[in-house]
Amino acid sequence: MAVRRCRLARFQRPARRQRPCTEGNPAKNTTISGTAPRRAYVGLEFSVGAPVETIVDGKPVPINHSNVETVPPPLDIAGMAWNWQAGRRFLTIEVDPPSPIIKPDGSKTRTWMVHLGSTGCKGNPATGEIVSCAHENRFTVAFDHFDPKTQRVEFDLARLFESSDLLVDKGGAVGCMSGLDDPECPAIFAALGLNLTGTEGATGEAVKQTKPGVSPVFKTDPAKVAGGKQ
Repeated sequence: MAVRRCRLARFQRPARRQRPCTEGNPAKNTTISGTAPRRAYVGLEFSVGAPVETIVDGKPVPINHSNVETVPPPLDIAGMAWNWQAGRRFLTIEVDPPSPIIKPDGSKTRTWMVHLGSTGCKGNPATGEIVSCAHENRFTVAFDHFDPKTQRVEFDLARLFESSDLLVDKGGAVGCMSGLDDPECPAIFAALGLNLTGTEGATGEAVKQTKPGVSPVFKTDPAKVAGGKQ
C-alpha cells in the first residue's frame, strides 16, 4: 500500500497555495478485483502486509522475502521493498510539511516518512529458507457490515498523524520506519492498531495487533453508510 508524497492541508499556511501531489509510485492499483462463491455477504475483512509464504505444488514459496528482481508483479515494485532479507514495505507514506523538519542535532530535512514492514528477521531466502521475523507488523481490518455498492473503505491520514508532530523528529529514522526504539513510532503504531514492542500476552504468544480486526486509521465512508444495506 503506497500513498503519494504531498503536503497535508492541515499543516499548510492558509495564504500559500497547496502544492499538488506527485506520483511516488505510478504502478498503483485503484481497484481490487476477484471472485468469491455466490453467497450473501454482510461484512468485509482484509489484511495489510505481504504474507510470509504461499504453497505451490505442495511446497512453501517465500512471498514477503522474495527477490524483487525475479518475482512477478506486484511483488516486483522496487519502491515497496526494503533490502531482500527485510522483505517488503506494507505501507509507505511520505509527507513534506510546509516547514523543514528539525532533527535532534538541529539540522533540517524535508520529508517525514512512515514505512511499515517486518523487523527482527532471521533466515536466508537465497538458500531457500523461509524467513521468520520477531515483529511481523501485519494486521487485519474487519467491518461486520459492509455493502460494496454503497460504501467504500477510507484511510484516514489525519487520524494517522493525530498524535505526531511532523515538524520535529526526536531520533532514529526521520518519521517512523518501524524501529522499536524510534520515538515517533509509538504514536504511529497506535493509530494503525499495532503493538510496537510485540510483548507477550497471557497465552505466551506475541501480541501483534492491539485488537484483532481493528485499525483506527481505516473506516467506512460515513457519507455512504446511511444509504447502505446493513
